[in-house]
Amino acid sequence: MYLSKWSYPENYNEQTPIIVTAHGMGSNYEDLPPVATKIDNNAIQLNIQADLSFGPGFAFFVPDFREKSEIEVIEPVIHAVHDFIETKVKEENLTNNPLMFLGFSQGAMLGLGLTYLYPNWLSQVFLFSARMPAFYQKLADETITDEKSKTAVFISQGLTDQLFPREIGQSYAKFAKLKLETVSYNEYPVGHGIHYKAINDAKEFYQSNEKRKIK
Repeated sequence: MYLSKWSYPENYNEQTPIIVTAHGMGSNYEDLPPVATKIDNNAIQLNIQADLSFGPGFAFFVPDFREKSEIEVIEPVIHAVHDFIETKVKEENLTNNPLMFLGFSQGAMLGLGLTYLYPNWLSQVFLFSARMPAFYQKLADETITDEKSKTAVFISQGLTDQLFPREIGQSYAKFAKLKLETVSYNEYPVGHGIHYKAINDAKEFYQSNEKRKIK
């Protein structure tokens, strides 16, 4: 199962947001805490580490879809991450705190999946260098029907990203705007990574949507 690490500010209460981080392939749960801290250094952090060894780090799933389809490989992982977060939050008696998600690459893909599979569960989601598997559209059509989800989503895509080119980001952002009330799509002069301006813009986005009511 996944490993995790909690980080608490000096003072917190039921209004203190929780930022869950999920790293990309070959990394670990030490990768994204600095980004989360820059977005809100007074938030509680739950940093998750994937369970599959991959390169120098870990992966939530191996993107090999020759024997199993994307939906067979990825959807169970989305549910597993959701259930893991729910369990950890309950253990810490933080079920009333606003819940946010920050992911890079594979972690961002899971964050987008959580947004569609569990509408209005997360207050804000920050997606850095992601793509949207084709089956996400069907899932979103099934779960988000009458009204758009209130989850606010910030999307960052690199102009020179060779793994997930900006056209991929543009495409899934266009669909996200059909399903979500608030979507901010942004491109930066970077490859498959997180530009410093993306972090600053994510912070501004977070602050402008901080008082958003989900439930």
